[in-house]
Amino acid sequence: ALAAPATVKKEEPEIKSGVSEAEALLAKQFYISDVFKKIYAEVDYPRRAQQLQQMGTVKLAVIIDSVGNVKTVESVDESQFTLLNKAALAAVKSAAPFPPLPQGLNLAELELFVPITFSMAKSG
Repeated sequence: ALAAPATVKKEEPEIKSGVSEAEALLAKQFYISDVFKKIYAEVDYPRRAQQLQQMGTVKLAVIIDSVGNVKTVESVDESQFTLLNKAALAAVKSAAPFPPLPQGLNLAELELFVPITFSMAKSG
């Protein structure tokens, strides 16, 4: 006797809260871009540092909670100049708070690494 052919039950991929992974990723990218813009708009190159021709990059680790508050901000990689390090930290603090994290991400917090470069334009 022949057995009946087995049937394969096809299941639709599960989508949580109506947001696809692609949409969540896109929302995260837009959010990060907005946070960077907001921080960079607050960067103030200290006049004294410019007079001393101090240049460098400060890399900060910033943790933002779900409602947009900065939980922590710390230097991961400092420049050799205290003025620049302080100015980078001040930029994040004055840019905060940020908008709440996008709903579809389902994150309690988001960690970003923000490089802030201080450089003097070369006049030609």
